[in-house]
Amino acid sequence: LSNPANSRLHSQGFLELLRQYPTMMESIDNVLDVGCGDGFASCWWAEVDDGDEDNPIPLDIDVTAIDIKNDFKEEYKHEHVNFINDDIYNYEPTDTFDVVWAHSVLQEATDPLGFLHKMNKCTNLGGMLCLTFPTTVNTFYGEPDYRVYSQATNSITIVDFIHMLVLSGFNCNEGYFIKQPNSN
Repeated sequence: LSNPANSRLHSQGFLELLRQYPTMMESIDNVLDVGCGDGFASCWWAEVDDGDEDNPIPLDIDVTAIDIKNDFKEEYKHEHVNFINDDIYNYEPTDTFDVVWAHSVLQEATDPLGFLHKMNKCTNLGGMLCLTFPTTVNTFYGEPDYRVYSQATNSITIVDFIHMLVLSGFNCNEGYFIKQPNSN
């Protein structure tokens, strides 16, 4: 959250982690990028390939990128990306998505539970929600740390998050949650 470059590095790290699951990646037809910002992640999804080093084959994933700010950069425009300048709460999808990507947006939601309800409506049955957010109660090197971020209007812990996911209708039986050591 400290600056756009750090946010991009964080996003890129998680996106590259997904590449370690080629069978899953090949099963993805469409992605909703919520709070897409400048469009970096949207472009990544649109350009990702099967990972074959000798003869990479593009996966041709269709991406719907939505953001209330109109900051989508020209360099990230792609034939498989449809940018929508709107608030996610106003967005009424005509179809659901295999993956809903929401990097670092939950903490800014005016209604986090309502936001997750909307994400559930946008996700295919059996689809995946990939969501990151900063937590404000952490342990750094064995010491308690309580950070306050000006961009984070909501303080959400992992337990709060799982509870809200269940209330929003997500099946968390196969959920995978990562909290990196000494990280927020």
